[in-house]
Parts: sequence; structure tokens; C-alpha cells
Amino acid sequence: VGSARFGFFNDNIAFYETIVAQINIAINNASMFFKMQNMANRDGLTGIYNRRYLNHTYQSFVEEVEKTGQAMRVILLDIDKFKRINDTYGHLFGDEVIQKVASMLEEYMKPHKALIARYGGEEFVAVIKNKSYEEIMDSLELLHKSIAEHEFILNGSSIFTSVSVGVSSYPA
Repeated sequence: VGSARFGFFNDNIAFYETIVAQINIAINNASMFFKMQNMANRDGLTGIYNRRYLNHTYQSFVEEVEKTGQAMRVILLDIDKFKRINDTYGHLFGDEVIQKVASMLEEYMKPHKALIARYGGEEFVAVIKNKSYEEIMDSLELLHKSIAEHEFILNGSSIFTSVSVGVSSYPA
């Protein structure tokens, strides 16, 4: 709203204040909606996408790949013998392991613009479009090695863990 005439808005100030209040409410509602949507799509422990979001988004990835003729890689990563970690060291320690592995997966897959999601308790999925198998293997091998070499410490307890990683390609 604007006018080049001096004092144009003086007679209607209450009207404009009402409009501004309504706009403010609309902006706050939109902000709250996006925050709630983000919370619904993210895993509470790791902050990465959750399985529900992955299931919702995956089909659009497949459709895009089919339309463009690109390749798609799906990586499944599972923390080895995770139940033993929880049973031996407790769930808080297990949560730290899950958080760190998720963080490392995000870090190593970032250059590939991967969609990262927590698939299950200690399982993660990364979906990558338009990258060859060879392009992602170096990152996966470095990730695998980094996780195996990372020392997890809690209350004087120190462990090392490993992950199993599988890669599937589509359409090949």
C-alpha cells in the first residue's frame, strides 16, 4: 500500500493497523505450520529425516529418475550389534552412538546431495540421484572407516563399533 500524497494515510490509520495485525497473524500461522511440518518430518533424536518422510518422498525420486533417465542409488546402513551396545551400556549411550553415526552419514553424503533418513532404530537410508556407483563408493568407504575408528566414550566406558552398508542401484 502506498501513496505519493502527503498525509494520505492519516485518516485511515486504524484501518491500516488492523491490516498489519492480520498480516502478522498470517505470518505467525505460516511460520508455526512450517515448524510443525518440519517436526513431523524429522527424527527427534538425530534431526535427520524420518522414515515417514522417506516413504513419502521416495516415490517422487523414482518418478524423477524415470522421467530424466538418471540413476539413483539407495544406501542402507546398519549399526552392527547395536542391541548389545544398548544392553551393555544403556540406552543413553546407544542414543549417542546413533546420533554420531547419523551425523557422520550426513557429513559424508553431503557432497552427493543425498536424502538422509533414519529408517529404523539403528538403520539409516541415503538416497542419491544422478551419481555413479564409483562416485559414491569413496565416500562410503571413508564413512565406514571413520565410524570404525571413532571412539565412543561415556562415563569411563569406551567402545568402538562398525556398520554394515549396502548399496542398490536403480534402474540398473
